[in-house]
Order: sequence, then C-alpha cells, then structure tokens
Amino acid sequence: MPATSKRRRRRRGPRWLLDHRGRPYRATRDATAFAIHYQPTEGALWRRLTRPDGTSRTVPLDVTRADLEAAVGEAAGAYSLVPVTDAGRQAGDPPQMLFVPTRT
Repeated sequence: MPATSKRRRRRRGPRWLLDHRGRPYRATRDATAFAIHYQPTEGALWRRLTRPDGTSRTVPLDVTRADLEAAVGEAAGAYSLVPVTDAGRQAGDPPQMLFVPTRT
C-alpha cells in the first residue's frame, strides 16, 4: 500500500516569480488568484491594494510582469503577490516581493 503524503499539490506559477529560496514559484492547489499588497517606502507597513469600492485588487495566477505593472499603475514601491482562494483567504506562502521602479 503506498504511503499517503500530507503535502499539498502545487500548481505552476509564472516562471518569472520566485519562492523564498530563489526557485520557480508554485502556487497551492486551492489558490485562485493573487491579492496585491504594497509597501510604498522601506519600513512602512504593508497595505492591500484596493479598488475604488474597497475590494482587494487581484490578478490571475498566470500574471505577467507587464500585467502587474499595469494593475498597480504609476505607484512605485515593493509589491507582494499573496495567493488567495475564491473566498479571499490566504492560500500558502507568497513568492518573493517585487520592486516596481518609478516610471519616467
């Protein structure tokens, strides 16, 4: 009888996202999107990026760097893509934080 594993199956994420060890990021199976969190300056608290109606701004799991930059607009800073379920709950660890430079 094969041993059962308690490890969660993971889906491939975008190849440009890395985990905390520098390897390609893999989202958990129950993740459906990334909620965008940002840090406007070093040492500031992380904030959820929200839409005008107050809901979290999300991007799909297969987001590209260009799509992310379009979603955050002109706001430069550090960003964290937090994997979430359909219910909006965090689903696993986020990939490494990303830096969006100031556009000129």
